[in-house]
Amino acid sequence: MRVKKTAEINKPGKVLVLAVSGIGENIMLLPFLLRLRKGLPEAYIAVAVRSEASARLMKKACPADEIITCDYGIQNTFLKKLSFIRELRGRRFDVAINTFPSSRPDKAALCLLSGAGIIVSHGGGPVLTRILSAPFGRRIPADKRLHDIEQNMRLLSPLGIIPDETDGRDIPDIPVSGRRGASGRLTAGIHPGSSKQFGMLRKRWPREKFAALAVKLADDKGARVLVFVGPDDEDAVFAVENKYAGRISFVRKPIEEIPDEINNCGLFIGNDSALVHISAALGVPTIAIFGPSDPARTRPRGRNVSVVKSADLNSLSVSEIFEAACRGLR
Repeated sequence: MRVKKTAEINKPGKVLVLAVSGIGENIMLLPFLLRLRKGLPEAYIAVAVRSEASARLMKKACPADEIITCDYGIQNTFLKKLSFIRELRGRRFDVAINTFPSSRPDKAALCLLSGAGIIVSHGGGPVLTRILSAPFGRRIPADKRLHDIEQNMRLLSPLGIIPDETDGRDIPDIPVSGRRGASGRLTAGIHPGSSKQFGMLRKRWPREKFAALAVKLADDKGARVLVFVGPDDEDAVFAVENKYAGRISFVRKPIEEIPDEINNCGLFIGNDSALVHISAALGVPTIAIFGPSDPARTRPRGRNVSVVKSADLNSLSVSEIFEAACRGLR
């Protein structure tokens, strides 16, 4: 193990950014990666993400030299995990950065086993994480009052990079094909689903209410409604009456093509998941529905974002979301 506790970090040549969390967290990491690239323009930066879907999206959006997929569903045996760790160690990273949230023991273990000379991470977390993080060279105290974007920006200081005040205020532009259409008819996107990992099912507003919202948008606003359906979302899909055919339609596309579709919307409404972060980053008026999670920590960043928060999502009415949508359109 080459972990150094006191060595200075002096213009590392190879940096590993460990970001094996959800796609939404990866999108919120983009300001950090942009500032890291500006601060270390000649460094080789590799970002390790949790899934192939996230890797495809990040390849379009992130200023890194390489995206590495660390998918526990693929690396699902001891030998496969060992092979992956050997691959990381063989790259001889100078620095490994454990991005926020840094409390998971598996992330701490991957950083420790990466072979990087210096590891930067937040301190704290469960006992096992603290034990695994004990050899880390740079531990920054986490501040629960901060948004995740600011938490990650604090990890830049050991590298001698001082963020500007405006860094992280918005997510950097996600590349899209073509320009947003200027049709007189409103196109509204909604996302009734979420990932099934990390307890995300608890963050879903009921699908029957999304169905009623889609009908209300079509009837009251004359909107064309696009219902976005990801691989984990089929159980959130609702039925649509024949009379709404062509007015309410379903979008099933790979995640890397979703920004193009959302960019054509004049409004986007979704659960606390990756798609509201994409929508906000694109500047689309966005309504993010929050249940158990804290919007102060993970709300989408963008120029036209509203959050509707309820501890009991079942009690949140269709009219409340519709009214928030109407305000967002002004």
